[in-house]
Amino acid sequence: MNNLVLIGCYMIWKDYMKLYKIYFLLILWFGNLFSYQKVSFVFHVHSNYSSDTNPSIEEILQDCIKYDIDSICLTDHAIAKTEFGIKPFHRLLKKTVEYKSILKSGVKKYLEEINFLSKKYPQIIIFSGAEVAAAYYWTRDKINFVLNNYHKHMLVVGFEDEQDFYKLPVLGNEIRSEKFNFFSLWPILGILYVLSFVKRNKKVFIIVFLLILIMNYPFKYLSYDGYNDYNEIPYQSLINYINKFKDNKLIIWAHPDAPNWTDVSLLKDYKLFKIFTKTDKYYNSLLKTVNYDGFSIFAEGYKETGKINGVWDNLLLEYCMGQRDKPVWCFSEVDYGENSDEIYVRKNIVYVEHKKKDSILNSLKKGKFYSLWREKDREIILENFEFRCGSKKVIFGEEVDVEGKINISGEIIFSDNSVFPIKIDIIKNGVLIKTIEGKTPYKFNFEDIYLEDMKKGYYRIFIESKYPNKIATNPIFVKK
Repeated sequence: MNNLVLIGCYMIWKDYMKLYKIYFLLILWFGNLFSYQKVSFVFHVHSNYSSDTNPSIEEILQDCIKYDIDSICLTDHAIAKTEFGIKPFHRLLKKTVEYKSILKSGVKKYLEEINFLSKKYPQIIIFSGAEVAAAYYWTRDKINFVLNNYHKHMLVVGFEDEQDFYKLPVLGNEIRSEKFNFFSLWPILGILYVLSFVKRNKKVFIIVFLLILIMNYPFKYLSYDGYNDYNEIPYQSLINYINKFKDNKLIIWAHPDAPNWTDVSLLKDYKLFKIFTKTDKYYNSLLKTVNYDGFSIFAEGYKETGKINGVWDNLLLEYCMGQRDKPVWCFSEVDYGENSDEIYVRKNIVYVEHKKKDSILNSLKKGKFYSLWREKDREIILENFEFRCGSKKVIFGEEVDVEGKINISGEIIFSDNSVFPIKIDIIKNGVLIKTIEGKTPYKFNFEDIYLEDMKKGYYRIFIESKYPNKIATNPIFVKK
């Protein structure tokens, strides 16, 4: 009898241990599921598909390995083409200049090379994308001609199919992207009428109708041309095109605070006049367009767009008040290949569940990252960041219901343990509510009570140290 009791106890204990192990594994699994790891993402990179003087994609990936970069997005120029014609015969009497780009070099070749190198260097997660100039327009400046907005750029992440590029609704790509306009062939009817009913001067009328037919080329519904300022219509059209793909692509305004005025033009100077390119700062375009994913705060977006109570804060307030469907995130872009900066100087530190492509893209879509600008010898790091609201803990890009006090904490260090002055600005709903100063390594802790009239609000942080070391976090939203 005693043996039976012992055997029964053993069986119960054995089953209990099995349940305990399962329970323990479930705890570990859920713990991993809701914990984050940080990966570095470098954005806006040009290879030899933009210029023969740029490094190859493989050379760029080797640099990524050298500098411990986890992921990059290649954003070569989608198309670098401009036309200048004499109106009203601008489609007939015109000069076209085209530089190296993805569409000119071959989309299939570009994507195949990226796919091949992704397998060769699996430690680097590669996103294929493009830098896009949606439109431009010509004006006169006395006897000179000015090409406006040629450097007003947007950046796209996640172009993985040839048709993604071929259907881009941008100037220079009308033949592929626009729909066929049957009515543009009307001069053919004129020619048929002349051949059938006109007895005198047939050749003259036929030549006239042929010229009109040629001027209607490429026989498409052209939403805009290069001779009028259509304001934000071309850019909103591009944004709408990207949003048709739902969640697997991003579109970001590039360098909104950067003006460009130069006589280094796409067309050669002529004896009687010069041709200039001019792009004014376009941060106000962010207020006039909707449903894009973000803007580049570093290096050319923090002085106007990203400043306290600037354009970005206005955009975030519009989202909190229900005037925008989605928030706008800040990104750090390096513009590698277009300037002398090293590939590692501007990064995005992304909080991901897994170091995989879809997980990184998902976190970028949801704003779960902060942007940094570093110097050559050291990197500024935000460690152990916590945003607590009562018993709840959230990360950048997330939303939390107000529950008691809000506590924001973290530590600022440098990769080489340097000691430098540090300034931490905490911004709530576009207003600077606290500035904390110290020296690195520096642990900060800030408490606040959300007593605003707004039902939904946000907090974001801007950190500065020895130039150019900066960090800009994406907002965390609170709701009461």
